[in-house]
Amino acid sequence: MKITIKKRIFNNVYYKHLKNNKRYQLFFGGSSSGKSYFLAQRCIIDILNGERNYLICRNTANAIRKSVFNEICKAITFFKANELFKINKSDMIITCANGYQIMFVGLDDTEKVKSTTPMKGVFTDIWVNKSAHLKPS
Repeated sequence: MKITIKKRIFNNVYYKHLKNNKRYQLFFGGSSSGKSYFLAQRCIIDILNGERNYLICRNTANAIRKSVFNEICKAITFFKANELFKINKSDMIITCANGYQIMFVGLDDTEKVKSTTPMKGVFTDIWVNKSAHLKPS
């Protein structure tokens, strides 16, 4: 599936990062600056274009459910792509019609992270949300 997106739907500050393929990317900005929403939009575009699986992490599963999971769902709706995605809210797994997935995990249980794998291919992208709040063990 290839999709064409108009530049005007993105925050100008982040648009230049839409096709950024650098191994590590850090996004900074204040509250409501649009970081998470831009990354959610980019995630949906990547998944629809194929051969990408995302693992999205935050300090706790509950925190991710109330934040990034909802942003991804909003981005799917924004692109009018609901019919192309199966959203499993209880397991926090979003599967695209092409078989690629977005999986969400809390970092409060590292054993769950170790056994997480997409049904097709491997994780190509890992998004750690609010990484500054994570404390080393």
